[in-house]
Amino acid sequence: MTITCNGKPLVLEDGARLQQTAHALMPSASVVIRNGFQTNEDVLLEDGDSITLIEKGVLPPQEVARFKEIVRKEDDRAFMFITEAPEALGEGFDRLAEKD
Repeated sequence: MTITCNGKPLVLEDGARLQQTAHALMPSASVVIRNGFQTNEDVLLEDGDSITLIEKGVLPPQEVARFKEIVRKEDDRAFMFITEAPEALGEGFDRLAEKD
């Protein structure tokens, strides 16, 4: 059978199970999505299924490339950091609390 995993076709033997396959492909995946829905169930995969494996806190490479292109279009001399941020403050995010 053929499924799609993170946007790429993947041929598996019949009887492959979701969580077993996810662990074999990406042991660090903390989120498993099958056909658009997050699940922790170890269901049998079916031909044509689409799965997405995500490691929390890691930006997929295609998203990094997309962000770089957006910034490059706006300002080809821009300086950009891509890093982990435990907190976001500002418009659309939490307000900075006043000191007591």
